[in-house]
Amino acid sequence: MSHARHALGAALASVTGLAGLAYLVVFFVISARSVEQTLPPGTPLHFCGLYLDCHLYATVLGTSSSPLPEGGVRYLVRVRLASDAKVATLRFTNPTARLVDDAGHSVPAVEGPGTLSLASRTGREVEFEFRTVTLLRNPRMLLRKGGRLERLSELLLVGDPDSFLHAPVTLGLEERGSGTGD
Repeated sequence: MSHARHALGAALASVTGLAGLAYLVVFFVISARSVEQTLPPGTPLHFCGLYLDCHLYATVLGTSSSPLPEGGVRYLVRVRLASDAKVATLRFTNPTARLVDDAGHSVPAVEGPGTLSLASRTGREVEFEFRTVTLLRNPRMLLRKGGRLERLSELLLVGDPDSFLHAPVTLGLEERGSGTGD
């Protein structure tokens, strides 16, 4: 009987190893084929967590820029963070944002919301503030959520924009309001 258990254990280990290898191959192929994508203003960016529950999303509502008295430009980006979960209250944990542009500038938000709890089928309008020394050309917002454990778990999710080697997915900004926008 112990020989049969040993053979079964070896077979399970082989199947598990092959399944893991197949997953890594699929992961690397999909990541390598991903291309940078900018969602048009008003198009929601869905966030899929560890449980593959893509019920949280963010939508850019508007952007404005204005000159700073000390020089440079202040960007304000209004975003709706929302949940389309049918029952559960979900947490939009530690949102962080950066503006990136065609010239390679990357500007972190100086102000933004903290963790939000969103009841089912609700959302909240929030604002991110960015300050930069130059006017950005074709700015886009890179938005992330999650604590360290959640972000770590997404590193190896096939097709997740936060996964290792996946090309970024950014939110397009539409310049509205005051200031220096073209």
